[in-house]
Amino acid sequence: MTDTSTKVRSLFLTALMVVSVFGGTIAFAGSAAAATNAQAVSLSNTTMVGGSFAVDENTTVNHDLVFNVDNVSTDGGTDTIRVTIPAGEYSSLQDVTVTNRSDNSNVAITGSAEVVNNGRTLTFDISEDGSTQGIDIQVAVDFTANWPEVSSDTSGPLNVEVQDSQFEDVDADIATLLIRDDATTSADSGITNGTTYWQGQVLTYENSSAISANDDVEIRRVSDDGLVTQVEANSNGQVTIRTGNLNGNYYVEGPSNNQLVFFEVAVQTLDISFDQDSVRLGGDETANLDVESNRATYNHTISATLDGSAVSASTLQTILGGGTVIDDTTVRVPGSNSQSLPANFSAAPAGNLTLSVQVEDSTASDDASLTINPAIEGQASFTNSVFSEEEGDVAEITFDLQGSDTATVVVGSDTVNYNAQVTVEDTDGDGTVTLQMNTYLAGVGNNENSTTTDVYTAVGDDTVTNEVRYTEAVPNRLAATDYDLSLLLGGADGSEEDVAVLALTDRQTTGAQTWTAPGNAGSVNVDKYDGNVTELLDDVTQRNQIAEGDLSVIQVQASGIYAYLGDNTSDLSSDITVNVTQEGTSINQAPKTIPVTNAQLIEDADNNQFFLVFDADQMADRNGNSVGIDAGETYNVTFTLDNEYTGSSTESVSTTFNVVERTASFDVGSDGNVTVEASAGQEITGTTTAAPGTPITVRARATGSSPFLKSNSTTVSADGTFTTTFDFTNVSEGTDFTLSTSTSGLSAEATGVVAPRPTATVSINDQTTDGTTVTVASASLSEGGFVTIHDGSLLDGATFDSVRGTSAYLDAGDSSSIEVSLDTPYEEDGTVIAMPHLDTDGDETYDFVTSEGADDGPYTTAEGDIVTDSASLTVDAGATPTPTATATPTATATATATPTATATATATATATATATATDTATETPGQPGFGFAVAIIALVGAALLALRRE
Repeated sequence: MTDTSTKVRSLFLTALMVVSVFGGTIAFAGSAAAATNAQAVSLSNTTMVGGSFAVDENTTVNHDLVFNVDNVSTDGGTDTIRVTIPAGEYSSLQDVTVTNRSDNSNVAITGSAEVVNNGRTLTFDISEDGSTQGIDIQVAVDFTANWPEVSSDTSGPLNVEVQDSQFEDVDADIATLLIRDDATTSADSGITNGTTYWQGQVLTYENSSAISANDDVEIRRVSDDGLVTQVEANSNGQVTIRTGNLNGNYYVEGPSNNQLVFFEVAVQTLDISFDQDSVRLGGDETANLDVESNRATYNHTISATLDGSAVSASTLQTILGGGTVIDDTTVRVPGSNSQSLPANFSAAPAGNLTLSVQVEDSTASDDASLTINPAIEGQASFTNSVFSEEEGDVAEITFDLQGSDTATVVVGSDTVNYNAQVTVEDTDGDGTVTLQMNTYLAGVGNNENSTTTDVYTAVGDDTVTNEVRYTEAVPNRLAATDYDLSLLLGGADGSEEDVAVLALTDRQTTGAQTWTAPGNAGSVNVDKYDGNVTELLDDVTQRNQIAEGDLSVIQVQASGIYAYLGDNTSDLSSDITVNVTQEGTSINQAPKTIPVTNAQLIEDADNNQFFLVFDADQMADRNGNSVGIDAGETYNVTFTLDNEYTGSSTESVSTTFNVVERTASFDVGSDGNVTVEASAGQEITGTTTAAPGTPITVRARATGSSPFLKSNSTTVSADGTFTTTFDFTNVSEGTDFTLSTSTSGLSAEATGVVAPRPTATVSINDQTTDGTTVTVASASLSEGGFVTIHDGSLLDGATFDSVRGTSAYLDAGDSSSIEVSLDTPYEEDGTVIAMPHLDTDGDETYDFVTSEGADDGPYTTAEGDIVTDSASLTVDAGATPTPTATATPTATATATATPTATATATATATATATATATDTATETPGQPGFGFAVAIIALVGAALLALRRE
């Protein structure tokens, strides 16, 4: 330190500025090949302080300066380069070299470099001649400078001027030079013998017995006793040593050439980085700043820029969760050899952030960058709180989006050793995304940092854009447990919008059954459903008997296999097998087998089942030879899972099917004929081995004097029967005809005859009883049978429940005063409806209700109307039955049954209530219904109801 009058601080008061070590680009307009962009690269034996190259006052130091200049002219003319220091002087010049940066070739200096401007400016010339318009050069200057004494820390620009042959000047301050005043510099530590210090620290040493005021003290290397630098003690005999250019073992040598103290200067390492490349405002707004160093304790000084602009110290404090403010843009944070500093960017604006970390008392520094993405507008929510699926199947996770077309689903956690993130785009823009997760493949293989794999797919046009699994691969499918789900808006750094759970449950193999479905007799037709399980289920009927030409459908009920199994029998492998083998083979003959590849596999994962469709017309295999499948053979079908799927022992289920001849026959009476009446609605029935649902066309044909040809189509019912109806109203009684069918590979024939129509009349009068009996005045039944008593609920459609009682069997002919004991007595006045019934099964037992209308149907008129009569019943607990011989009002109701089962009733003044129904020619097999007679009775109820309302 010296008197103010001797200071040189005034030399650069007009040029004070602070710039980055790598000063901003300086561009100048001009013609082609005009020199531009002078930039500093390095200046050795200095310490970086706040972006400035720092040297100490009153020192003589050797430096290597490196800087670049772009586009220097190559026209052969003279280009002059000047380097000016802000204060002090060049005491000696060791070397100047110029290199072409494009190929590292040397650029010759014209003449000699010299120092001008009172020792502050170095100047030299080059003259490059080449084919290009300009070259980019790097200049290296090896010089020694005397730095002056200053009254306080003083800085100024290190200037480079290039005047090329085109008279285009570059005049740029490429760096800031800081000359530090010893009096204002605080020491980081005093030197203790044998101690390690860090490069960049300011050290002090005092030894009153060896060093006096203003003594010259030398710092020498231990390795070769070579001089490093000479330092003058201050007025108190204290020596200040700056370690910015030291690295190794040193000692202090006093004025008497004695070794006073030994110490080591080590270079501190510093490596900083964020643990992620970006954060999202409104989403994942946090990241960790990871720090690694070879020094245990120290202080960071941290500054930052956001899109090139300085970040305030207060914002840095918010991001880092604390720190001590040093100045407007810098904070101090304690450091260690390994640390992870949490950073929260919720208060920061969006942009590209660069964090610069400088160790407060050493030369160690590093930068880390991170992108702060703006918040995403919109909403996202799961459609369910729990999504369930069996392990080994494909799970579906559905969510809704509003105001955004991208979301990320986080599946699992480290707790369950499965953690993945999947980003999905709502490509079709419908606001709903269904993500499918293959739980068999999810944990297998290596899909870390992957774009897409077969694990996750999106339903429809939506797209999986990225999937990453963060946990290690598992040896098998994912285990049955709960997996947390988190829904983020946008990408992986988006805001968490909703949570749910994926519950994977234990898988099961529960059974196998055999079904049949109509085939295409004469040709193999296993592909008729083309994988459509809905069409298949509409056609199948459960039974083990398979007619030739029909389809054998094997149902296997098993869960947890559909992430692997597809709609292709090639997916059946050594892990999942189906074997079809003939049972009960002949002696010394191998059983037939049906290759599973001949079948169509139809998957129904939603219901944990799949189907194999075989055709009984296809070929089997025996000893490698193709052989047919014949009637009378039985086949065993066995489905097996190995322990990769079961997790323990092998699981197996089986079923069988029998192949039978394809036949059909008509139901005939004891005389071998099909007997019908000369009226409408005459049923023709039969049985067949063909599969339910098989279409059958029945023809009725007569020749002779009254020929006719009638044809109706029907289908086989679930019990193997078929039924159709014909209208023989205009056919004479006694006419013979032939019935036949020859469709769907079926051939049947029978003779038929038109018999006289059964007739009946019935009469019932108003009466008073105790409610347990009803007396029917008279009935005439041509074929014998019964008279059934219905109550008024028949008017509401209660075909069976309205039956109160039935007479004993009545022989053919006339009957009178028929007393009917009621199974369900009347407890109050009501309506009684008498209805004659046939004994169609000949057992003299009334079976209409128990057979649900299949047997003992009611008598009908020639027009097909049911014969009935009704009266009023008065209940008197003490009364003796007294029928009233009074004629009832006469009324007739005609009802027409439409395909929508709507009854239309009209009333006229006739004595008997009748109803007419029109039946369709085809009855759908397997569907519940009352049958023709029951439908007619229901319509009678509707007709009577219409009469009552009249």
